Amino acid sequence: PESKAASPGQVALRRILEDKGPTEFRGYEQLSTESNIVAMLMDHQEVLHIPAGKSGQVVLDVTPFYAESGGQCGDRGLLMAGETVVAQVSDVHKSGALWVHEVVAVQDLHTGVSLNALVDSGHRRATAAHHSATHLLHWALEKVLGAHVKQEGSQVRPDLLRFDFRHFSPLTQDDIEAIERLVLDQILNNTPVETAV
Repeated sequence: PESKAASPGQVALRRILEDKGPTEFRGYEQLSTESNIVAMLMDHQEVLHIPAGKSGQVVLDVTPFYAESGGQCGDRGLLMAGETVVAQVSDVHKSGALWVHEVVAVQDLHTGVSLNALVDSGHRRATAAHHSATHLLHWALEKVLGAHVKQEGSQVRPDLLRFDFRHFSPLTQDDIEAIERLVLDQILNNTPVETAV
């Protein structure tokens, strides 16, 4: 039996996961993939097509799009049929093992259609830079303030990062300058970044 707390959209997504299986994420290696539309939703209901000009959610079998997670925003980009844009992807989030792409259809979309999923590389690069800066900031805070500093939350977007942490007193101007110096030194050293999954 379905939980009474589950919304119609959550119920539909659970059913899609059971019927179609999880989304395969390839976004660490690729910024575009050949993909198939396995399911779509409009107004929390599963549909077979999304008309041009309408908003909805698309589930792909394979995706290069990073889904919102851990305070980091999801990717945006395009769904293409050949050279034709068929949908604009404005955000991506996870529902269990499914990646749910928030889209506006430019052309009519239909389930079962093959297309190319293309991440906005500029948006991804800017977001990734702020993600890396979050790790650098955490490292610098521990160096300057002590190992007790733990991340309490964050927001990572292409235009900013916010890092929440707990410390027993406000930062002094000397603390701030020392933290900034450590982070900037690492950036200027252009230390290579590696992704571990």
